[in-house]
Order: sequence, then C-alpha cells, then structure tokens
Amino acid sequence: AREFDKLCEIPKIRDVRVLDGVINVFTDTLFCTDPRSNKRHEIGNFRIELYLNGDVRWFNLTRRVNGMRSDMNAPHVWSDGNACLGNMEEVIPQLVANYEFAALAMVCIQFIENVNVKDQAGEHINKWPVAE
Repeated sequence: AREFDKLCEIPKIRDVRVLDGVINVFTDTLFCTDPRSNKRHEIGNFRIELYLNGDVRWFNLTRRVNGMRSDMNAPHVWSDGNACLGNMEEVIPQLVANYEFAALAMVCIQFIENVNVKDQAGEHINKWPVAE
C-alpha cells in the first residue's frame, strides 16, 4: 500500500491502476532532447506496464512513428512495447525483486526521456514532433 501511494505521488504520473497482477502506470506527456540538434521532442503520453516477473512494456498512447523495424512507441521501444534497455537491463529486475515499484516507475520515465543516438533505435528521435 505504501509503494502504491509513492507511485501516485511521482511527478509525471497521471494515474496508476493494478489489473490482473500488472501495475499500469499512466504518464503525462513525456519529452526527450535530441543531443545532435538540442531540439526537444514530444514523445507522448504512456501506459507503462510493470509485471511482477520483471518485465516492463511501454505503450505510447499519443503516437507511434515509423522507425527502424516498424512503428516505434519511443526511441528504443518497439511496437510490441519491448525495449532495447542497454545498461538498464540489470536495474529493472532488481527493482521488481525488491518491490520498489515507485523507483521502477521513475526509472521507466527517465528511460523514455533519454536517448542514445549512437544506436540504431535511438537515432530515430528526430521522427517525433518538436515540442513547442
């Protein structure tokens, strides 16, 4: 219950719902800056699914763009909600194992708001609209 309360207090989180053992975190609009151009891009509002087995899925509720393989939910996030996590791959299961869902939600938001343009998935950041 305390962890749920912490989740609801995190900035950029609009709503939290638990359904069938999955914690669904709904965000405000998330943005990411392309370091190549210093332009801030509007990525969109998300539903982030946190599973008790350590899986995480990101679904853009605003838009998807045509990226490397198919439509992408965000830089580094494929159409099926799976992500190329890079060095985050070890952190996420650790947070789930320790039931630190508030910390996990913050990490998942930071993941969307940062980009590595040196990899093929991240180089598509410029396909999201520039924020006004």
